Amino acid sequence: MSLSAWETYPVDSLRKLSLFLPALALLTGCASDPDTLGWVTRPRKGEVTQLVMHYTAASNEASLKILSGKDPTTRVSVHYLITDEPEPRIIPIVPEDTVAFHAGVSHWRGLNDLNETSIGIEVVNLNGNIHPYSEAQFAAIASLASDIVRRHKILPQNVVAHSDIAPNRKLDPGILFPWRRLEREAGVGCYPNPSDVAEKLRSPSLPALTTLDIQRALSRWGYQVPMTGKLDDTTRHALSAFQRHYRPSKVDGQPDRETVATLLVLLEQTGL
Repeated sequence: MSLSAWETYPVDSLRKLSLFLPALALLTGCASDPDTLGWVTRPRKGEVTQLVMHYTAASNEASLKILSGKDPTTRVSVHYLITDEPEPRIIPIVPEDTVAFHAGVSHWRGLNDLNETSIGIEVVNLNGNIHPYSEAQFAAIASLASDIVRRHKILPQNVVAHSDIAPNRKLDPGILFPWRRLEREAGVGCYPNPSDVAEKLRSPSLPALTTLDIQRALSRWGYQVPMTGKLDDTTRHALSAFQRHYRPSKVDGQPDRETVATLLVLLEQTGL
């Protein structure tokens, strides 16, 4: 099957996507071309419990080539690609009932190998820590993500960044990814209410957490950190990932008061 055979979706036709997915699964399952997706996918064994967001760090053309198994130098794949065209396309690549290899070595909330339990969305952006996502891309992200979350009943705290699940090695989708807006306008994900964080910061009862307390709190939220009581590299990477997602104004891996307040607000907000 050639790349041109993949059907793509403008944002205003996303509502038709869920009707197309079973047909897409059948179509790819019947494909016999060895250059299609067989070597970068496998059947999914369990339910989907996470949605993972990425940026591609490549152009539209290169991203599609890499993620659909057409580049022999890479072994990655993803469920959906969102282009950066003036009218972005949502391109289904791997069926949702199939494992795509987008997460790599990963951990979230006690689970490893999140390829098995997650759906991945790649958004074309050379570097989401430098380049903003366009308004049109946001509309596409919001439409697709809200549809996936609704159908799979994914918990808000399980809508995560690639950097959340692999903080030692990944930075995507970056500090400019619109997490707060996605939660506020599309009801996707979990983001701290700024007024709650401000109130927590004003409170004289804001605890001065030890490093071990912070490691425990990060672990409760989902990160894999050692309980060493020391601000080691793994803990700093987890703090940086947390800041990148939930407090992007300053990403330095340090447990300052605002970072601690944000973490505590999220734990209270979700009852974790």
